[in-house]
Amino acid sequence: MKDNIKRFVLTAVIMCFAAAGLTGCSGADEKSLDDRSEAVSAVSSSDGSAAESQDAANDLSVDENYVMAEGDLDSGVKYTLYASGKLVFEGSGSIEGFELSSDSKNNVVSVEINGGITTIGEAAFAHFENMESVVIPDSVEVIGNDAFNGCKSLNDISIPKSVTKIGMNVFADCTELKNITIPVSVTYIGSYAFLDWTEEQTVTFEGLYTAPEGWNELWYEGSSATLVWNRQ
Repeated sequence: MKDNIKRFVLTAVIMCFAAAGLTGCSGADEKSLDDRSEAVSAVSSSDGSAAESQDAANDLSVDENYVMAEGDLDSGVKYTLYASGKLVFEGSGSIEGFELSSDSKNNVVSVEINGGITTIGEAAFAHFENMESVVIPDSVEVIGNDAFNGCKSLNDISIPKSVTKIGMNVFADCTELKNITIPVSVTYIGSYAFLDWTEEQTVTFEGLYTAPEGWNELWYEGSSATLVWNRQ
């Protein structure tokens, strides 16, 4: 009986996925894991005892490699969001014009950008509030305006020495990012880059003892972050 319920629930869930049209394309109506959990509970309760149905639903698990969303940007870069919460970018060029539905944005926990990508475009990951970590390869040269603005859970990110430009508001309101190191390769930082940072947050500058003339004069405006100049 229980095995039959499991098969019924699994079949129904797969049908729900197909009906939802989870093609992963940008702009598609992607459903969150919570939505799918509710669907499992609803279907499982339609057959068998409540206890058996609940057991069957509990035994079901989402494959971490299940593709929640995927698509190709105009630049040719491909993105894939997995059920584990990992968002992966592959290809060459820039991450420009990238969008996910609100539910999918909330599911993103980590971002992995593979080598070959040169630009993280404007507001690429703005307000990905559950995103905790980002891996940036040494092929990236530009981080655009607002790229990580409002990423309140971000706590792990490293800027490679290939980066030369960091735009305005890039790390604004990143309240969980306790420290970040800016390499000497960065010749420009835009205004309000560390907006709303507190004294408990630290920005370390490699190979510098003061801000270069090329940086926007308001780069530190609106910030109370502790600055560490590390001339080497």
